[in-house]
Amino acid sequence: MKCHLCDGYSTDNRSNLIRHLKDVHKCSAEDVFELREEIKKKKAERATGGDLLKCAECGQTFAVKKSLSSHISRKHRKKPENPAEISLFPDQSDSGSAPKADPELPEDMDDEEQDARVTEWYRCSNPRCHLAVHFLCASGHCVACQSSFEPHPDEDSEPSFNLDSSDDDMPGPSTSTKP
Repeated sequence: MKCHLCDGYSTDNRSNLIRHLKDVHKCSAEDVFELREEIKKKKAERATGGDLLKCAECGQTFAVKKSLSSHISRKHRKKPENPAEISLFPDQSDSGSAPKADPELPEDMDDEEQDARVTEWYRCSNPRCHLAVHFLCASGHCVACQSSFEPHPDEDSEPSFNLDSSDDDMPGPSTSTKP
């Protein structure tokens, strides 16, 4: 980058050019801001064909997508909940009874849970526990309160097992199918 006020200074670093403008040419903060915007626009012309990318949260502009993404993750990420305010038990107004139908699959299921051959739902035997649903592939005890698991109540279905022929010699519950 060359200094547009003199022919004697050139640098590869934008910060050095800005320092040069402030120290040698006594440029104001407004002049430096305008230079930064001009540099940003030239960079955008090379990278994206001319359009600056604008942050939807604050309106700040960026020449390249990576800079915008970095800005969003640093400046606008969601604040985590205060751990002291997280309750391990459901709302007191809740009746404590588990839902009768299978709940929706959680978005954060890990590979073991998704690949589990048993599709029966389980719940913690402690009705006040916040972990309402578990899978049979879990450890056998609730990670929140150490209670055991019980089958998730669903009057209309029986447990369904998906055993491959290679699993015939494995101990476990017997298979059952509805007529």
